Amino acid sequence: MAYWLSSKFSQSSFSDAASYRYPYPISDMPPLLQGNGAIPSFSEQTSILSALGTLIGYIGAEAATDQVFERLLWPQRFWNGFSIYHALQVAMFMPMGGPLHRAALHTLDKFFENGLFKGDKMGHMLGTAFFRNSGWSYAVWYNGQQESTELVRNGLWIRAASLLPIPIEKQQKGLETGRPVRARTTLNTLVLDYTTSPLPKKDNAVSQETKGLSLKIFFALLVSEFSGVLAGVTVAVVWRSWFAWLWFAPLLLKWNSAIFAVAREDLAPKVVPSAPAATERTKLFEILHPQQGIFLIEGNESTVLQFFRHYGHPVRSRTRERAQFAIIICFGLMFPVGLVSSIIWMPTSMQYLWLGYQLYATLAMYVYRYTNSHIWATTEEALAAKFKEAGFKRSTEKSAKAEPIYLDGGNGNILSATLMTTYHNSFGSARDAAKAHLQSTTSVPRKTSRESSKTLSPSDLDSVNPSDNWRTSLEKE
Repeated sequence: MAYWLSSKFSQSSFSDAASYRYPYPISDMPPLLQGNGAIPSFSEQTSILSALGTLIGYIGAEAATDQVFERLLWPQRFWNGFSIYHALQVAMFMPMGGPLHRAALHTLDKFFENGLFKGDKMGHMLGTAFFRNSGWSYAVWYNGQQESTELVRNGLWIRAASLLPIPIEKQQKGLETGRPVRARTTLNTLVLDYTTSPLPKKDNAVSQETKGLSLKIFFALLVSEFSGVLAGVTVAVVWRSWFAWLWFAPLLLKWNSAIFAVAREDLAPKVVPSAPAATERTKLFEILHPQQGIFLIEGNESTVLQFFRHYGHPVRSRTRERAQFAIIICFGLMFPVGLVSSIIWMPTSMQYLWLGYQLYATLAMYVYRYTNSHIWATTEEALAAKFKEAGFKRSTEKSAKAEPIYLDGGNGNILSATLMTTYHNSFGSARDAAKAHLQSTTSVPRKTSRESSKTLSPSDLDSVNPSDNWRTSLEKE
């Protein structure tokens, strides 16, 4: 065994790499490297491996999406729900050491199109990897009448509730089948309201995704790059080569990105009544989700609208933004630098390791892309899990209801959410039920100190402190 390791892994310098030859008989070599019964030269092996590396780079670049950089730029949200139960799947399918140059370039293009490269507090972050635009819209209903239609920016509660499974209706034997079911859908009624501290049930609470960094985030990032760290340690121990940095770099970049993560808008504090004559209206907000059906969110305007406007929006900081730009560029350069290094300087045996790791990272990115892995360990996944524990595990084929769960914003700001869902065999049925509910609801004004019916302009979303603009607009009402 010692002789085998010595003969295979002794090529640690550039001069040794140049004179390296395949140590095994021709019959033991891969068919691709057998040429007319002769042992291929080092240059021939390198040419074959470089061609394979280029092919993997092309295929892998198509697999990567902007979602990997959304997770990178908002670690508080995307690792908020991380637990030991996520460790295996995160370690297997979330490395960022593969071909990311195409996704990085597309992310930078979005920054450029939105004007983020122009200077301090220039451009808009909405619609970029910093703050994704959901693309949904919501209609505002009050006293059975529709008032306006506006855009959903964040939509945290919609994303969370959309993760809940829809039960399949069982066909009873002996009954005639009616119209075919094309797609099961839902009507979700969500009531949001502030509650008192301490929490009624701490087990039903999720901490907000805008708080500062914690050791849990850095540990989760380490787990996500476990495969790369393992490969880097192998290179450092077996080859004693400085090329190990190629496998350690993704973890170091992730940690630096977390350190320089931009701050986020917190959960707005509860509006305290100060004038008996002032009222805040309770309204219904209707959202059509392309996959999950219809959502009706009920609550005070100041309570609900923050999840459509400012909650989670980045607080502008040019230093942190520049650091994130540089980190994304580094991720985009990782594969080209690794490919060139493997062709010119790496010994053949190390080239096999580098090529195998790139193939593994590419396959992991395809799994990440098509298994909804983007929501693993996120705040919305944690909220969906709380909904299940609060009652959705006992759902029937017709309906489900959960006890209140809580979003803990810190400093005594605690939001309760109560969800009730009915299941339908067609979108038309869900739409009719939603229409009947909207037109029959009469809201009773609640005593507060302000009104929040004003619509904000897009420029309000990219201020240094968006919530200040929001409160200013309320005071002008």
